[in-house]
Amino acid sequence: MSAVPPLRQVHDAIWAALEGQPNFATLVPALNRIKFYGGLNQPLPDGAVPARFPSVRVVQRAWQTGVSDDSAHRTLMFTLEIQLSTGEQKDDRLSDLSWFVLCAIEKWCETLESGNLTWQNSVNFIEDVRMLQGEAEMEHELSQGPLYWSAVWRGEVHCRFLYSDMIAAGGSGT
Repeated sequence: MSAVPPLRQVHDAIWAALEGQPNFATLVPALNRIKFYGGLNQPLPDGAVPARFPSVRVVQRAWQTGVSDDSAHRTLMFTLEIQLSTGEQKDDRLSDLSWFVLCAIEKWCETLESGNLTWQNSVNFIEDVRMLQGEAEMEHELSQGPLYWSAVWRGEVHCRFLYSDMIAAGGSGT
């Protein structure tokens, strides 16, 4: 049984797949891998400098919970995006990096579908992983200066949990 919360396991598995892809690791310096938790990989500061590019971040875009086909389980579907920023709207690295991300995602899907991610009672919580359409359109963040993000990959993860495990975890912090 893993004490790491399920959503964090899925997030960590994406980063393991990305960082395990040699070409990705070569193109994106470690400090440019924005993980939004712990360590040095924090969001870019205001007025980001070109040395911080290309940058990559994994963001959770949406989620939906529901009751499973029986009253003992709950379902969770959430959408993740891998976003790239080159600091400019046009940059040759974007195409190369997009390809390397797509190659790494195949490894990530294999990890999720293998049953290796478990939570309470050593139960695999992943039911399905679906690839969704990415976007080449750049999203400009005004607060970050000349920072343009492109969602090169979007995926949906479907999970299933025992209701009693979720209630128990709510009191234990796991």
